[in-house]
Amino acid sequence: MKITYSIDENDYLTFQLYTASNSALVKKRRFISRLVPAIAYLLLAVTFFYKGNITMIIAFGVLAVVWYFLYPFHDKNVYKRQYQKFIKENMNNKFGRPATLSFEAPLVKAKDEVSETKINYSEIESITEIPEMFLLKLKTNQSFILPKDKIENLETLKPFFESFETNEGIPYYVLSNWKWK
Repeated sequence: MKITYSIDENDYLTFQLYTASNSALVKKRRFISRLVPAIAYLLLAVTFFYKGNITMIIAFGVLAVVWYFLYPFHDKNVYKRQYQKFIKENMNNKFGRPATLSFEAPLVKAKDEVSETKINYSEIESITEIPEMFLLKLKTNQSFILPKDKIENLETLKPFFESFETNEGIPYYVLSNWKWK
């Protein structure tokens, strides 16, 4: 099987957001950023409770609830903008270049304008399908990004990757509902 494709800025952004959504560290940071200010606002409400200031109790109580439930929408956009900025500054010369992946058991041959690499099937950790792309994750924590909208033989690719789970023992995950939240 031979796959020819290229990636663009949006493909790489989607990959970064998917990776972040599965990172324990990012999940923890986002949760703390959501929880700590809400708790601080509640503590301020409690302080005003002991002072008997009903207006401030209500104000900080409402602020705590609003922060806790609306902050994730803001946070989602902050992460997205940060990744977009990083990609524009550091990755812009990698987009639009044709690349090829050739699967010739027991090797994957990756080739682009700059390099050629051979990888044993045993080095593939998993294959993940999300709505926009397929991701071949290697045991070295690198990934091949295969955008569905830029692959010509897409209808044969899914069964081919599914066969890897049976024939090679490489997990194939379908996350058809994944989206950045």
